[in-house]
Amino acid sequence: MATSSLDTRTYDGGLTRRDVVKWRNALFIVFALSGLAIATWLGRVPSIRDLLHASTLEMGFLAGGISIGSIIGVTLSSHVIARFGAQRTAVGALMLVAVGLIAAGLSASSGPVSGRSSSAWPSSASRTARSTSP
Repeated sequence: MATSSLDTRTYDGGLTRRDVVKWRNALFIVFALSGLAIATWLGRVPSIRDLLHASTLEMGFLAGGISIGSIIGVTLSSHVIARFGAQRTAVGALMLVAVGLIAAGLSASSGPVSGRSSSAWPSSASRTARSTSP
């Protein structure tokens, strides 16, 4: 069987078609795992909100923080890739996501990091009652 011209063609950086396909598949896996990580966390937001007795405003601040963190990450990612390489950066980022998800799961089940139990946090109902009282 003869080799087609697609197999021998090179792309920028001297990559062959096989290399490009491997990078494409790796990128797909990284994005799929990142999306899965976010989807699993988003499914738990209502129960985490209830556990922490957080208001809608506080959860909005949390979502805003995630958005700001994403923008900072996108801005700095090219510098990290230039320093450590694409493969090491992708593996490191996935490891950080895994550690972060585990930490989020453990902290949600054990209460606030400060050592106080979640019952020590005032509920949103008591905050509302305090703000409306004379």
